[in-house]
Amino acid sequence: MKASKSEKQGKGVVSLRKTNAPVSGTLAADHGFLGHGKLIFSFLSVVIAISVAIYLQLKNAQEQSSNSTLILYQSSQKNVPASSEHASDSELLPLDEFVRRKANVKLVGAEMAPEYEFDVVKENPYINYLPGPPMGERRERAMGAKFRNFLNHTLTQWWDDGSDTGVFSGVIRADADSTTNTYTTHVFHFRRKDTNELVASFTMNDDNFLYVIGPDQEGDKQVLKSKRYQDTMKELQFMKEYHRKHGVPWLSYYPRPKPVVFMYPADFPGQTHRVRSFVGYFNSMNEQSQQPIDFEIQVVSTKPRVLLIPKLLSPYEVDFVMDAGKKTLRESKVGNGADGFKSTTRTSTNGWLRRKSSQVLDRIYYRFADVLGMTDEQLQDGPQGNVENLQFVEYLLGQKYDPHHDFGNTGKISQRFSTLLVYLNVPEQGGATSFPKAYDGQGIQIKPQAGDAVLFYSMLPDGNGDDLSIHSGMPVYEGTKYICNLWSWDPKLDY
Repeated sequence: MKASKSEKQGKGVVSLRKTNAPVSGTLAADHGFLGHGKLIFSFLSVVIAISVAIYLQLKNAQEQSSNSTLILYQSSQKNVPASSEHASDSELLPLDEFVRRKANVKLVGAEMAPEYEFDVVKENPYINYLPGPPMGERRERAMGAKFRNFLNHTLTQWWDDGSDTGVFSGVIRADADSTTNTYTTHVFHFRRKDTNELVASFTMNDDNFLYVIGPDQEGDKQVLKSKRYQDTMKELQFMKEYHRKHGVPWLSYYPRPKPVVFMYPADFPGQTHRVRSFVGYFNSMNEQSQQPIDFEIQVVSTKPRVLLIPKLLSPYEVDFVMDAGKKTLRESKVGNGADGFKSTTRTSTNGWLRRKSSQVLDRIYYRFADVLGMTDEQLQDGPQGNVENLQFVEYLLGQKYDPHHDFGNTGKISQRFSTLLVYLNVPEQGGATSFPKAYDGQGIQIKPQAGDAVLFYSMLPDGNGDDLSIHSGMPVYEGTKYICNLWSWDPKLDY
């Protein structure tokens, strides 16, 4: 073994390296215990450092998801500079990189009701009481009605307006149902479609909401013994008892369970729920803010359950939906599917937008899910989801939609549950959305700012359709009105 240069210089430092031998081999051969100790110490140091890093990441994630009760969505922050408020074109993330995240949601309970009576209508500049006497004091009161045809013939339905023929109001097929929105004292006539023979007439009364047609003499015995007819008699008895107990009609399919889709509490006017959405506003096609949005969702009516959501859409998003929607417009109809028809009660034009028609609209749907308290799976259109396509509606000068319910009797448990209605622009005069039975029949009208939304429920917590949710698109007196609305179903979309 050769002495090192240091030893030759008398500094007391001795090199144990063999000529041309690796350092690690020399340590292992001549100082094994010391070498192993240093390796173990180094390994433990690395393990401790990794453990600390994992702990800090988990703690930070836990703090970010505290006070959470609903599943919401946000886009990943990958490749977005910390100082950047908006995402550039290259930073817009593919749809499959959106991840679920629990939302910051604070629901205010009934115990938070103020001691004094808060008049949200007077305090909110976008809400007013309807003029005139309360609905209950009027001779004609808006109501919903169901007709059930036990005849073996398709019938046409006519509203008696005093003319010789009346106003055509749709068809009702053999052994089927139809629904309508009408007023007390109105009269409807039903005629055979093939012969025009009058077979039934009914005067509307808000103590009765199911009107049975037939059976005729030829089919009396067979129909009277049928399960459908027997079930109808049970339904009539149930409806009578329900009305006596609750003071409101049963309008849903019978029997029906309670809804399963989330519904905001509405215990008192002015009750405000808070939701933080992590789906930022779009400021252009290729520029989406990464800043979260804090929504204050205010109850403006408890019966029916109506809430106001300010600034749901950004100005760019409003313009985007209007531009896309105008390309789909056609004449609006009333009724369902192939039986839909043009009516003077609805004079607007409308169209439909699919969620996947654009990346912007798809990401807006994530925000819709946030404020509705629903999952992204529920906001998929089609049989696997709970929502219809987004409806786009145009109201020109003088156009309107008379009082109506958004739900109907489809002969199935599933029916429309809620309506998210977004104002895309505000006409200069008219064009409010009214709820004539709110506030014990005094009624209110809401006309918010562009980008604001009105959320209302067509269903009561017990599964009944809410008769008080009857509403109208009031006539436009100056300018043009554009809205879009998203209909949610419970328990699933089925039509």
